[in-house]
This record gives sequence, structure tokens and C-alpha cells, in this order.
Amino acid sequence: MKKIMPLFGSIVLILIAGMFATLGTSAMFSDTETVGVHDMQAGTLNLKVSDKNPSKYEMEDPCTVHITLSNVKPMGAFARLKKLYIRNAGTLPGVLSIEFTIIVNKENNCLEPEWNDAGDDSSSSEGELGDYLKVRFEFGGNKFGFGGEDWPVLNDLSGQTITPPDNVLDPGEIKEFQIWYWLPANTGNIVQSDSVEFDIIFHLDQVTP
Repeated sequence: MKKIMPLFGSIVLILIAGMFATLGTSAMFSDTETVGVHDMQAGTLNLKVSDKNPSKYEMEDPCTVHITLSNVKPMGAFARLKKLYIRNAGTLPGVLSIEFTIIVNKENNCLEPEWNDAGDDSSSSEGELGDYLKVRFEFGGNKFGFGGEDWPVLNDLSGQTITPPDNVLDPGEIKEFQIWYWLPANTGNIVQSDSVEFDIIFHLDQVTP
């Protein structure tokens, strides 16, 4: 019995020493740091269109422009119909495309000279101006149409979407868009009193990788 007690006492001392060793290990210095994550914000595309100089006037958000053309006479060269400023006010680069709505040709007053040339009469309501009116465009100083000097007639654009050259707009970038028209001198009386109406809708889409 006397031999067992010292042995038991030794075991108890070993266990107590182990407990203190464990406590000492778990009490070692430690520190925790939290790294803040910056706010993540999605980029934006914001297209603005104006016919006024953006250095002097605030640009508008609506991206649809209504065009009415009347009182046109045959001529020897192109004349400018419209000059617009196109701006990407967003934070991402965008690709510009230009959509034309259905071209509406109006006969208006059908006079006798046109009756003879077009075969119309006073009851006619659809004009012929869009079949003869040549158009071309400029974007960022680049002229374009449907190829070379063979410029399209206005009716060719009815319901179409076109893509101008160099059509990427960087954030904050402004480019000029111009529409020019030309009614050839040999058109004749067939378009007398006619007019055309249509909308131009500008689209800006994200640049794909």
C-alpha cells in the first residue's frame, strides 16, 4: 500500500502538469485582422443626343430624333439635313448603332404636273419622294452609306438598323452624326409637294470581350 501511494501521487502530478501545459499553449498571444472590401458598383451606359453644341447646352437623354423633310427641290449637290452630337455619358465603352423607323411618304397636294409624271390623281395619299431622295451620313468625320458613292435612297433605310464606322464611344466621348440629302436634278415633277417623315433611334450597347 505504501508503494501504491507514491505511484498514485506521481500520476496526479503528471496530470496537473499536463493541464498547466495545455493552458499555457492555449493562452499564447493571438490577433485577428479584418480587411475591408471596397464597394463594388456596376458600370453604366448612358447615351445622350442633342442638336445643340454640348459645350454650351445640356444634352438630353431621349435618344429618338424625329425627322420631317418637305419643300425639297432638285439640286446639284448634297445638303445637310441634320447635325447631332452623340455622347456616351456612362462609365463603360459602348457600340453605337442607328435604327430607322418605317419611312412615311406623304403625297400632300397632288398637282397636275405630278399627275402626268406619276400617274397619280387627286385621291392619291402616298408620295414618291423617298424613292428618289439620296442620303448619306457622317459619324466622327467618316462618310458612310451603303457603299462607295452609290448612296442609298431614303426608302432603302425604312425599318433598317445601320452600323457606322468607328462606332465605339468611350466613356465621356462625344462624336458628331450628320445626315445629308440630295434630290438629283433629273428627278422631275413626280415628287412635287411630297414630304417624308421618320424617326432615328440611337442605340448604345456594351462592348463584348
